[in-house]
Amino acid sequence: MFPLKLLEIASMIVAAEEVVNRSASSSKTIELSNQTINPSGKITVIDLKGMGRLHELLIISSTNLFKVTITVDGTIVWDKSFDEASLVASQIGSVSAFQRDDGKYIYHISNIPFSTGIKVEISSLDTSNPITLDYVFGKYERR
Repeated sequence: MFPLKLLEIASMIVAAEEVVNRSASSSKTIELSNQTINPSGKITVIDLKGMGRLHELLIISSTNLFKVTITVDGTIVWDKSFDEASLVASQIGSVSAFQRDDGKYIYHISNIPFSTGIKVEISSLDTSNPITLDYVFGKYERR
């Protein structure tokens, strides 16, 4: 009978940990409109410490002269311009980069887990003129 009680206690501990982990998670979003980046400049969209997941990053722009750099746990895991991303997007399920019929450029990245932190930066590749990103959306979760 004693082993059964021990098993019941272990099950209760696991259930309690799951409740704590679920309640500690918090999804958040960031939205930027008409964000200007100076020539050869960059902006930091997300800079988080701790554990979590970047669910998605969406950029809509009238120009393709930008790149996205994502640093996960202190290591750069993605550093590609729109054009570079569009060349490999068909082989990577978590990346999309294409031009819509209205001429807007769409750059989408999803599902990036992190343990100690994540930083997402968008850099202008135009060395002469500022660029404006029409819309930037990010959804992430911290635990």
